[in-house]
Amino acid sequence: MQKLLRRAASYAARLGDRTSTGLIQCRLGALLRQLGDYAEAEVYLRSSLATHQRHPEEAEYIGWSQYELALLLHDQGDFPLALTCIQQAETQFKECGQERGLARVLDVQGMVYRDQARYAEALRCFEQAIGICVQQGDRLGHARALHNRATAYGALGQYSRAVRDFEESLRLFNELDRPVDQSWVMMDKSAIYILQGKLDLAEQSCQEVLPLFRERHLRRGEALTLRTMGDLYRQKQELQRAHNCYSESWAIFNALGDRMNIALTMYLIGSLFFLEGTYLEARNNYEQAQFLAQESVISYIQGLALAGQGDVAAVLRQFADAERHYREAERLLTGFSLNRERLNILYHLGTLYQTQQRYQEALDTWVQALAVGVEESSTQYRDIQDKVQALVADQHLEAEYRASRNRFNLV
Repeated sequence: MQKLLRRAASYAARLGDRTSTGLIQCRLGALLRQLGDYAEAEVYLRSSLATHQRHPEEAEYIGWSQYELALLLHDQGDFPLALTCIQQAETQFKECGQERGLARVLDVQGMVYRDQARYAEALRCFEQAIGICVQQGDRLGHARALHNRATAYGALGQYSRAVRDFEESLRLFNELDRPVDQSWVMMDKSAIYILQGKLDLAEQSCQEVLPLFRERHLRRGEALTLRTMGDLYRQKQELQRAHNCYSESWAIFNALGDRMNIALTMYLIGSLFFLEGTYLEARNNYEQAQFLAQESVISYIQGLALAGQGDVAAVLRQFADAERHYREAERLLTGFSLNRERLNILYHLGTLYQTQQRYQEALDTWVQALAVGVEESSTQYRDIQDKVQALVADQHLEAEYRASRNRFNLV
């Protein structure tokens, strides 16, 4: 396919057919993006965009070039620039009344918001995209938006909704004979299986899709599957296998230049070192993840990496550093739908205060944790409740507890 498109682009250019040249360049850029050749993909997509922009009447073609460029920038983790391209594509599609294009742009916008942990905004985009696709009879766009909405539901812990959307997207992709798209869905669904504790099903799905991604040279799919397998083996306490998967995944993301996933994978490698008690290696990976996330304006990964550094500092009894990292991490995560992560940070910060006999601060921090919105049935929530009750009883902090509950609106 790649060779055919290259020949077609060359032939169209020799004929002086600028419109066909731009369309073929866009198609070739899209293919190269899927294969992980981001640098060459960008060259073709920007050339396609420049070709069509010389003819303002080609608003639809300009929109499709900007859409594909937005997808590329998303895959590279350049979210601010991706959102700029999305806005430009939206303007072009509205100008020419291209509803199908609007739906696809909304889908990519949702993907960017999801990967920034802006889940409420992501869900709005996916739902708008689904609505337009159903209205337009765009079954492929409908299936992709369902798949993406499922990943947002999964990130929010709404697993039954996520599985329902995964199943429906798989059904549509099967009817459309789209095996690669089915593999992407199965890979993301395996991540939900891990969160549900269905580790055998997760492993089966990953082992099924990994050979397909490799066979078709879809490097990003291969890297994401390997990282999911790293999560799986970490849950199974097979830490060396987890290391191997994370390392392979990181190497591919690094070769692709996918900044967001490089940072997230380094954070996960750091957390694995922390589990093993290799604290300096853990801190090194957390620091690198934080730097990359800060550079790419991905605040939630920066927050997670800072929390990891706080964990290391606490273990090493560097209490001032630990407190600083935890507080900054909690500040960065405030405003995101990451309540479980915030609960975990506040749990550890409260424990840090208790260790230093700063009981009032420990109490306030744990009461704040109980107010972040995590379901009361969670193990960590119940653990914090127990700690609060014990602390209040041991240190006679009944009045302070009432005041703290009022301050954080904890009913």
